[in-house]
Amino acid sequence: MKNIRLLLLNILIGFLFTACTVLPALSGAVFEPVSEKGWEKKAYFERLMKYPNKVLLSEDEKVRAGKNICELKHLDKEHQTPILKKYAKSFCKLKQDDKIYFFKDIVDTHGFVSTQYLLVRDGKAFEGISIDKKYSKELGRSIQIVERVH
Repeated sequence: MKNIRLLLLNILIGFLFTACTVLPALSGAVFEPVSEKGWEKKAYFERLMKYPNKVLLSEDEKVRAGKNICELKHLDKEHQTPILKKYAKSFCKLKQDDKIYFFKDIVDTHGFVSTQYLLVRDGKAFEGISIDKKYSKELGRSIQIVERVH
């Protein structure tokens, strides 16, 4: 009788351990989580599109801005990371119906003021670029490395 109880207890414990490891994996397969990749970036772009003081660049300004952003003129040399270069590549091959908006003195989510460009492709915000800043000892604050790229 003791052996049967011990056997049943071992089976029950084994079943519980198996259920604890299998059920989360099974529920993950059944209830697939919603992808949240890039949701913060998309939300920020949507907020920018609602900004009242955005300026749509003309065709000449669009080409000039795209070329200068592609050449990384908006970034300080020491801040040219691979990820920022990747963002800038979106501006290298502009399509005919692409639009670029210019935003001056935007306050971002961290409270910093910046100048930004937003590439809109197929009616949706596609990529955004911010002009880099550098600390000025003379002024005692950070200033943009260039005023604008268009």
